[in-house]
Amino acid sequence: MIEYKEDDLMGKTQTTYNKEFKQQSVTIFKTSGKSKTQIAVELA
Repeated sequence: MIEYKEDDLMGKTQTTYNKEFKQQSVTIFKTSGKSKTQIAVELA
């Protein structure tokens, strides 16, 4: 799950990721043979 939070100071949106999403991302990285950049593009 991806959550979006408003930054009170600059009015910009900050993306935060829950623990499950982070763990799945690491698993994909370790098992897929793809680069971090490739995975980030695919998950975005």
